[in-house]
Amino acid sequence: MKKTRQILYLIILIFSLNVSNVLAADNIKKYPAPDVEKRSYSTTITYDKYLYDSILNGLVNLKDKVDTSTYSKNSDEVFKVLEKVLDDHPEIFYFDYENCSFWSNGILELGYRGNKETINTMKQQLNNKVQSIIDGVVTQDMSELEKEMAIHDYIVLNTKYDEEALKGNISSELIFTSYGCLVNNLAVCDGYAKAMQLLLNKVGVYTIRVTGNGNGVSHAWNIVRINGKNYQVDATWNDPVPDSGYLRYKYFNMSDADIAKDHYWVKSDFPVCNDNSFKYLQKADYVVKDLDYIYYSNNEDDYNLYKMKIDGSNNQMLTEDRAVNLVYYNDYIYFSNYSDGGTLYKVKNDGTELEQILDNHVENLHYSDGYLTYYNEDLSKDEKMKLEQVTYEVEDKEKFNQVFSSYKNWGQAKEVPQNKIWKISFNRAVNAENLKDQVYVMDSSFNKVEDIDVNVNNGGKNITITKKDLYKRGGLYYLVISKPIKDVKGKEIKEPVVMRFKVY
Repeated sequence: MKKTRQILYLIILIFSLNVSNVLAADNIKKYPAPDVEKRSYSTTITYDKYLYDSILNGLVNLKDKVDTSTYSKNSDEVFKVLEKVLDDHPEIFYFDYENCSFWSNGILELGYRGNKETINTMKQQLNNKVQSIIDGVVTQDMSELEKEMAIHDYIVLNTKYDEEALKGNISSELIFTSYGCLVNNLAVCDGYAKAMQLLLNKVGVYTIRVTGNGNGVSHAWNIVRINGKNYQVDATWNDPVPDSGYLRYKYFNMSDADIAKDHYWVKSDFPVCNDNSFKYLQKADYVVKDLDYIYYSNNEDDYNLYKMKIDGSNNQMLTEDRAVNLVYYNDYIYFSNYSDGGTLYKVKNDGTELEQILDNHVENLHYSDGYLTYYNEDLSKDEKMKLEQVTYEVEDKEKFNQVFSSYKNWGQAKEVPQNKIWKISFNRAVNAENLKDQVYVMDSSFNKVEDIDVNVNNGGKNITITKKDLYKRGGLYYLVISKPIKDVKGKEIKEPVVMRFKVY
């Protein structure tokens, strides 16, 4: 009897434990990710660093689940930190809120757009593009302002705003991402802002994304920190629609007071921007440049044509004509002259030699492969005009063969602009010692060009070759690697090579 009673107690105990487990499982609650309108971003929130790092690690490594139970089982806290991670890391373009949930036992389920193999391929594409852009437009000796401007200009000139999104036609969620902006060259404001944030932080310029409204519509832009001070910059609104391929600085490095005229954001959530040091740039529309000057239509002076240095000095009018659709080529600015019916004009970069070159109303001016392309309003068709030819120096072939008899020839001469910056990439780090004696430029007389800077960047894997002054127009030059470059371990990684280039 006693044994029977013990067995009965054991059965009751096991049953009780099973019931408890079922009840515990039933008490685990699922919390879907908050709707987009309920998400908010603030630079002032406090958060658990370990919780932040665990979520970041999960997203970077494409994990399906992250166990946050050690740090938090509070859904509001976890989703807030998730939002913080995503706002800090615009390179995480592949996350999908729709497939994201949090369980009250501390399990965060992560969602992604597409399969993981495709995402990893896209991640590599974005990484390659980011490095390519930085190598192409940024140099080590640039100031913070110059880096910001170079990246801002690249994004504005190479991104098309998806106008269909304004009509509610969303072609792809990628238009809201850095990938859409930098790889697909198609984005809306969120994509522009995330691309700015990604690139500028990569080159050491502190940048965050701001969310709010622009003229009453949901909008995103950036705050940057230049020389220790904060500024508002809106790359999207500096990319006029539908004027693709033009650049302006109307919304570049503004104070809170200035941008607040048509932008709204929760000011307490973001750094204060109260400096007006760059206000002089905001009058510049239809911007084109050379190494020394910014040329622009002055929106504060009836769109007359001006030029100024990047710091605002030497500001001067070039011509008292309403100049829009600017194109810069070989020391001349081509433009639609709205003081003369929108006809095609050109003027030299010092304000001389102003002349009409086509008595038709023209729009959409661009330079491409030696041609000025434009839309002829009078004839309702696209046209193009061959710009003046450059007479190049003639090579002394016999002397070339003598000087470079043991060199590998990189091929046919390339035509490059006067401010060309050469970049050479290696698959491993090079030894920077005596590099300037190994990498240099020679002129058509086979003399070494003196004012050349050779710099190593990207951890020693890239070399940039920059001429301090402009190359001579029409000049023939040789980019030379005179003897094998060695890596940091002393192993040779490049044979002697030479490449011709001509300057237009």
